[in-house]
Amino acid sequence: MLQTDLMMLAPLGEVSLAAFGVPMRVMWIDLIVALALIPVASVHISSICNEEDRYRAVSNILGAAFYLSIILMFVCFFIYPKMIHFMIQDKVVAKLSQEAVFWLTLSIPIRLNMSLNQMFLFSTGSGQSVNIINLLALLANVLLNWLLIYVLSMGFQGAYIATVLVSLMQCLGGLFIMRRNIMISQIFKSNLNSVKKLFLMMSPEFLRLIAWNLMWFISLALFASYLGNVERLAAYSVFVEFQFFVTMPLVVFMRTTAIYLSKKKLIDTEEQYDYISKLAFKGLFMIILISVLLWFSCSIIGENFYKLNGDALAWWKAGMQMLALTFILLYWNALQRGVWQSRKAFKLITLLEIVFYWSLFIPGIYFGLKYSNPYLPWLGSFFAELIIGLYLWSHRNTYAEELQEKLI
Repeated sequence: MLQTDLMMLAPLGEVSLAAFGVPMRVMWIDLIVALALIPVASVHISSICNEEDRYRAVSNILGAAFYLSIILMFVCFFIYPKMIHFMIQDKVVAKLSQEAVFWLTLSIPIRLNMSLNQMFLFSTGSGQSVNIINLLALLANVLLNWLLIYVLSMGFQGAYIATVLVSLMQCLGGLFIMRRNIMISQIFKSNLNSVKKLFLMMSPEFLRLIAWNLMWFISLALFASYLGNVERLAAYSVFVEFQFFVTMPLVVFMRTTAIYLSKKKLIDTEEQYDYISKLAFKGLFMIILISVLLWFSCSIIGENFYKLNGDALAWWKAGMQMLALTFILLYWNALQRGVWQSRKAFKLITLLEIVFYWSLFIPGIYFGLKYSNPYLPWLGSFFAELIIGLYLWSHRNTYAEELQEKLI
């Protein structure tokens, strides 16, 4: 849905596109909590065999997440505007970013619980319902964007009001489907003590996401730190959101793999890698096709969909070409991460990503901006992913506990 927002905002100009990417990089506190909780909770729910116990656990987690999201909302209302004020130099971009952050912060409880609802529906065998909800949400998002941005002349903030309304629709849709097994009143009376262990399991994933989102925050700060750099900031904002959109199915593959292996109790390491090798081979043709399309369509998408030109288009094309070269590697590594998540090796993944992305990606952005080379930032991420992939593959027959003890 972010892509529909971007396309609807593109006619408003490069300043709006530059501002669009700011909230997603600044709002990393609530994002970290959501992304740390969701995979750990989904693996935990999938591992519970008794249906009644499974739905009781779902109810307890949703309740804990609701109370946590309310606290996060008030904390973030205080922090996020100050971050934008001190980081964004362009006043117009800063003003638009503040509008977006207000609506997104207000919707933190809705968006967190919506994401958990959908993951629990997948974990309990109701994934088809999620696909229907998301399709309806996509159509509603397009309609609301057009209505709020252009018909009601709300401009930039109209896209974010639409996001809040659509997230609310998705959240209510998920709760409606789960109503047969969970009463809404049970969520507010959940046993918070029962989820303490789950939150302790989140700690390594939480650390990984802090490092990951802090890295993206620093990368945004580097692009936004100079006045007159709106074109490169626009290219960065559009490309990063497009990259997240294209790689989202890979995240789904990763989580689905982790859930499947957790359910099947596949302890044998060779059996796990045999499974993902067969899975990788089945999807290889489609991944290669996507890589080719990314390479050859970069100019068309940049010029016609996002209205980029000049320096912004050059930086966009460089990012797209590097994404095309990296896509097959990202696909394989997503499956590998799924294996290691099913082994509960969250600490291992955290350590590898912190070490290699921080040491290669951030310097790549710095030197890319310094020497006006648009390929350097994404070249760093390519080598980081390559090293991580080779390391996981070389240790595929090692048990997670044994490997983590050696490294940590």
